[in-house]
Amino acid sequence: YVVALQIWEYFSFYGMRALLILYLTNQLKYNDTHAYELFSAYCSLVYVTPILGGFLADKVLGNRMAVMLGALLMAIGHV
Repeated sequence: YVVALQIWEYFSFYGMRALLILYLTNQLKYNDTHAYELFSAYCSLVYVTPILGGFLADKVLGNRMAVMLGALLMAIGHV
């Protein structure tokens, strides 16, 4: 489960990084400054939220449930 989750996580993260600025500027008509602020917030949250996820996996959920919940949340987040 973990290897498959990591593969899809990297695929979705780098795909989102490649398209997010273009979507914000071309489709939503954000200016470059605002688009880069949102992009920076997105990238920051991608690297900070695993700390919370790790804590929840260790103390509350367990490994298997944490992987399943993480996959579900990633899928919902990219819709």
